[in-house]
Amino acid sequence: MKRLLLLLLLPVIAATAVAQKRPFTIEDVYRIRNVGALSLSPDGRSVLYTLTASDLARAKRTTRVWIMDADGANARELTHGDSDSSPSFSPDGKTVAFVRSGNLYLLPLAGGEARQLTTVSTGVSDPLWSPDGKWIAFASDVYPECNADDACNQKIADRWSKGKLQAHMADSLLYRHWTEWRDGKATHTLLVNVESQAVRDLTPGRFDFPGFQLGGPLQYAFSPDSSELAVASNHDVDAASSTNADVWIVDLKTPNAAPRNITASNHGFDNSPQYSPDGRTIAYRTQKTPAYESELFQLAIYDRQSGTSRIVSGTFNDWIDDFHWSGDGKSIVFTGPVEGRNPRSTAPTSPAARSRSSSTTRPSTRSRWRRTAATSSTSTAPSARRRRSTAPR
Repeated sequence: MKRLLLLLLLPVIAATAVAQKRPFTIEDVYRIRNVGALSLSPDGRSVLYTLTASDLARAKRTTRVWIMDADGANARELTHGDSDSSPSFSPDGKTVAFVRSGNLYLLPLAGGEARQLTTVSTGVSDPLWSPDGKWIAFASDVYPECNADDACNQKIADRWSKGKLQAHMADSLLYRHWTEWRDGKATHTLLVNVESQAVRDLTPGRFDFPGFQLGGPLQYAFSPDSSELAVASNHDVDAASSTNADVWIVDLKTPNAAPRNITASNHGFDNSPQYSPDGRTIAYRTQKTPAYESELFQLAIYDRQSGTSRIVSGTFNDWIDDFHWSGDGKSIVFTGPVEGRNPRSTAPTSPAARSRSSSTTRPSTRSRWRRTAATSSTSTAPSARRRRSTAPR
């Protein structure tokens, strides 16, 4: 992905090099186009990305979805809105989902216009396709008394914004981030049927499900058979002073199924769930010390049959930022900062494989993983908007 970004930036770099030297101005800043939200097609041949352009004279910024071949050729604009974001391929690679004006749209790559999939007033963020292509999960800020009832959500929002009393009310911390006020809302994980467009709330109640996040891996994932969703949430009474997020499981086959906590034994931070390719285990990032945000991020896996978890990142002594299962499910590839770099490393997932890896690697703080490649320290993984709440360090 970083090579693709470099290919996109080369024309800008070349043009700057041949131009006559002069002071860098605000106009130059606004001429720079920003690339983000990379998404690889299922067959690995195409890449979706967003391109943001600014118009200083009109004080306007436009973000649209583009597509190009994996080698950087044949780049072309797919959407023509003013603020199109979060593009992703459907599992069969025939459709692109993206967010426009706070709602989901679907664009057929074979031709035709984008159709609006959701009509929610509470907004859409971090859309995720189910492996069978029948569902899309997304996060939305709703009023707990309404859940996925959009008419109810809109009525309360209008009362806040159009009432005679213009004020914000809060009876707990975490009531605002920058200029965004919660005003009694909670983040819920919603599910939309791609065919019927029906939307349902998978995580009703007063808790943020998933929790607030500024960046990092997505906090929910589908099982390979699309029958289950794993999602992270902190249910402590005082979430503002706690890092006790847990991984919860929601049965999608059962209507109104209650989420089930699978990491309750750890009172530190557990999030970023990802199912193994065979669906038997769930990998996630974990911190052991409660209420300590600077604790080491380790990589753990949960065995769904035995109901037990274990650490697989061994003695890797740096934070694990992002990770993905290998295609055969025998190892997990992860990234984490090491001495100013961001190498890509591999952790075996079976005890036997970990023992063999340990015996062939010289003892060090990295005795149980294999360094597979070096990358730059800037991550290009899709960034999730939701992150855990801020707690005292």
